[in-house]
Amino acid sequence: MLLVRGATPRLLPSARLVVEALQPSLTASRWGKLSTTVTLRSTHVHLAFENCYKNQNVAAALRTAECLGVQNVHLIRGDDFRSNKKKVDKNLSKSAERWLDVHYHGSTAGFLETMRESKCAIYAAHFDPTATPIGSIPALNVGAGRWPAGTAAAAAAAAAAAAAVEQPAVLPRDPVSVVFGNEHDGPSAEMRAGAESLFFLPSVGLTQSFTVSAARAMTLYHLTAAGVIRPDLTADEQSAVLCRWLLRTVPQAHGVLRHKDVLEPAILEELVQLASQQAAFPTKVSQVQQG
Repeated sequence: MLLVRGATPRLLPSARLVVEALQPSLTASRWGKLSTTVTLRSTHVHLAFENCYKNQNVAAALRTAECLGVQNVHLIRGDDFRSNKKKVDKNLSKSAERWLDVHYHGSTAGFLETMRESKCAIYAAHFDPTATPIGSIPALNVGAGRWPAGTAAAAAAAAAAAAAVEQPAVLPRDPVSVVFGNEHDGPSAEMRAGAESLFFLPSVGLTQSFTVSAARAMTLYHLTAAGVIRPDLTADEQSAVLCRWLLRTVPQAHGVLRHKDVLEPAILEELVQLASQQAAFPTKVSQVQQG
């Protein structure tokens, strides 16, 4: 299943060795923050954007997703994709993509096939008479959710305390993918046909619908408060995520590992390749390929 890229049984021992070897390169406070944050990551909910026109909207959404612990984000840019081709101010995203697994899809059909293989149900946001209010879809409402309070350490302590005194609500067995479409037209007809359900955020105003950027943030807030987005990584999956984080952010990590002779060169190169990712905001978006 497409849960945590690179978290395969074959590579897990190597990922743990990478973490052990690179940890001394971090300060105690930095390591404490990373090791705490990874325990709050969620892979149950995937966030996807289909043919998003404004890269600024993607940057803002990546930042929101990372802040709420969503690990997997999908960018779908098919044949009909048209962009304003403006470069994105990285100050907007705060380089959130470093801490996410960003999956690229060259077509909607390819994305739908990947989700089917991963048994990941698709829910597409669309203001339409056939859409269902988000609060009425069982898979998007578990209950017993808690909004993270204060720092990551405080959130981790609160989650541990809650787990010690009550049984958490049972999540649906299969993961879900929440999809947002183009700013002008919403999700494509192909995406709507492939979705389990269409949903919308109710409004009491005359305007009826929200901007796509606001809708994404509100949806993630709802999923967090409803207990759908919540920590769910196993210890092995946490090691795999930490491995990628360290390979992306520790200066000259590749050279350090080669010098320490931690892994066989072929295994090290494979892990480095898994950790690398295409720039989230390419200059020529038409050249983004499915990865």
